[in-house]
Amino acid sequence: MCQRTWLSWDWMPLARLARPDQHDLYGLQYSNEDNSDVVKNVFGGVSKYWLTNLRVSYQINKNFKAAVAINNLFDKKYYEYYLMPGRNAAID
Repeated sequence: MCQRTWLSWDWMPLARLARPDQHDLYGLQYSNEDNSDVVKNVFGGVSKYWLTNLRVSYQINKNFKAAVAINNLFDKKYYEYYLMPGRNAAID
């Protein structure tokens, strides 16, 4: 069982520049079928967490787009059985 809420939007200040933001809130989660696990925020457990991911892209021409993304912007520590990665970035 997983409770998930997300908020996402695209903001385009210029015709070729897009900045979609994504905010994910994961509520109470269980890692076994009978929901009997009660240990959270440790190895083998599952955390409640809120993530903010940012992405900026620029359409260079009709064939090429460049993008920069930052995931887990606030470097939230959380578990989905394992410790999940902290803040990271990508260039496309």
